[in-house]
Amino acid sequence: MLLTTLIYGQPGWTEDRRLSFASFRGWHPRVAAAGETVHVIWEAEFLGSSYDSLFYKRSSDAGETWQREYNIGPPDTGIIGPRLGCCDTIVFTIWGNDVFKKSNLRCRYSTNGGISWGDIMEIENAVGIEFQVSTDTIHIIGGKIDTALFTKSTDLGTSWSIPETLDTNSRTTNADIVAIDSFVYAIFETYPIPGPYEEIEFVRSTNYGLTWQRPQIISDIDTIPGIREDIAVDSLGNPHVCWIDYKYAGPGFTGDVFYRRSTDHGLTWEPIVKLTSVSKALNPSIAVEGTNVHVVWEDYRLGA
Repeated sequence: MLLTTLIYGQPGWTEDRRLSFASFRGWHPRVAAAGETVHVIWEAEFLGSSYDSLFYKRSSDAGETWQREYNIGPPDTGIIGPRLGCCDTIVFTIWGNDVFKKSNLRCRYSTNGGISWGDIMEIENAVGIEFQVSTDTIHIIGGKIDTALFTKSTDLGTSWSIPETLDTNSRTTNADIVAIDSFVYAIFETYPIPGPYEEIEFVRSTNYGLTWQRPQIISDIDTIPGIREDIAVDSLGNPHVCWIDYKYAGPGFTGDVFYRRSTDHGLTWEPIVKLTSVSKALNPSIAVEGTNVHVVWEDYRLGA
């Protein structure tokens, strides 16, 4: 796993740094941050088991140094598409599994900043796997072909609101969501008409998810796909988005990490920034803590 950081008030991004050094492979990294504490999870092969597991690592100094990694996943069901979020000292992770083959998801959370973790719990009939946690409120969003669904819990997952279908421009897949105060932001991969390739779509609510405004596409609409999006929000309520774009990539499954932010709560957006120098990135994740922006991704410049 590789990580890079943008520090406000200092020019540019830090050099990327390696986080995992195990002999087994790792993929699907996710990053979240609160204050100067940065949390990272990833799915990886686990020696001695026939299933993948979930590994966790934390930094308490804005990513300068890192504590050892821990296996926080289940020993018997495997991991599919883990997700990570945090609010103050609450750290929450959700994942699918490859045993039960149903819509139920599993989750686990920490109330002391990732120092220790509670038991693994099950979420029945979830609308999706992408979520955001804010104090005791958890927002979940799901993106399927032609459908985007939203639901939330205000009691740390004990009960959930009736799922709501969101208005989107066209066909949508995948989804991600963040929230702060009354603002709730969601992003999707969409297939804009007449464009035949995926682009990144953004939609927002300014009243805690009660109603939603019209969506907007924030990637360049062209014949080159933008995929694997992720979103974070800063303390001022402004959204930051990253994704994989193939605009400058040659043949293959990897591309470049693109980044874009808004400074007016998603009304308008600053120009797109290309973060990577070689088109060997996949599955980026973004987090904001204080005035710092962190982006982590899978990197294949040394081979698969």
